[in-house]
Amino acid sequence: MYVPMLKWKQGEYQALLRLDDEIKQHVFPFIDIPPIGWDFGKQRLMKTVDEHLKGFGKRLRDKWGSRPAFIDLVLLDQNERMSDGMHPAEFVFNEVRAHSKAIVPVTSFDRDAAYQQALKNVVNADQNGLCIRLSFNDLIKGDVDLHLLSIHEYFNTEISSTDIVIDLEAPNFQPLTSFVNALRIAISKIGNVHHCRSLTISATAFPETMGSLSLGDNFIDREEWNLFNEYRSLLADNERCPQFGDYTIAHPSVVNMDMRFVKPAASLRYTINDGWLIAKGRNVRDYKFGQYVDICGLVVSSGQFSGAPFSLGDKYISDCSKGNESTGTLTTWRWVGVNHHITKVVNDLANLDAL
Repeated sequence: MYVPMLKWKQGEYQALLRLDDEIKQHVFPFIDIPPIGWDFGKQRLMKTVDEHLKGFGKRLRDKWGSRPAFIDLVLLDQNERMSDGMHPAEFVFNEVRAHSKAIVPVTSFDRDAAYQQALKNVVNADQNGLCIRLSFNDLIKGDVDLHLLSIHEYFNTEISSTDIVIDLEAPNFQPLTSFVNALRIAISKIGNVHHCRSLTISATAFPETMGSLSLGDNFIDREEWNLFNEYRSLLADNERCPQFGDYTIAHPSVVNMDMRFVKPAASLRYTINDGWLIAKGRNVRDYKFGQYVDICGLVVSSGQFSGAPFSLGDKYISDCSKGNESTGTLTTWRWVGVNHHITKVVNDLANLDAL
């Protein structure tokens, strides 16, 4: 299974919805519920937590059906409560329960007592097990087993019903072999790692901003894909092969900008075999979205284009390059890029398994 780390914004869930059904069978999304946005003009949150979370379960069903997923609320303010006093985690999973039976809640070592108690209620009610999100620092502290044992005792769960996601976020990957070996040693110290339900390593080398990229085409190495392949190549017979996870075509950081003063550049983030081809245009406020016809043409003629039949994202790129599709909005180009990326990764993983 491929584990894309998604922040459940419109472009991302539309990308999931528009995946081919065969591709969906190999995807286990990790969904971070995004934080409540800030209204810079009124100097307050844009929504109440009730408004922010209302309808999440229905939207998940509408966009992802009854398929499994991990859900994490770590990006919400830990002090937020629903208007009736309920913890947001319990509210979300109560909503999800009415629409899907295959959702796995996520925790980590540093969540506060209220979050853990709310999730304990969820785990007891759903019996879907638990996902534990570990950072690299968690792994190298030396007491990871004690923390894991404490979590299992608190939630009354077994290792066989536990998923472990090692979220490296955006590390310094170099020197790659040394980093991979340090990671292997750290993972080997997790007791019973062979018996957990799943083990995933997730990371990304995607840049935090487009500001440093030049106009036209740019190439960025997919260092997380290189890490995964290096890890596989060094595996000993007694080591567990992890699942692959990444942040698709985004950086893991959450940036809340005052969009009244931001001029985002037009860009198409297109995943290729060992990197991203990023076709960048000028800012869309002054130069509008019509420039996406040429941007799509740049990708289609690059020699790296997968072809219109590859995914709905690729079809959209091809049609737009010919002037047969709308030049859309920034959200359009996020779903297009994520839809292509997920399809690409699932195919790449299938080819690795065939070797």
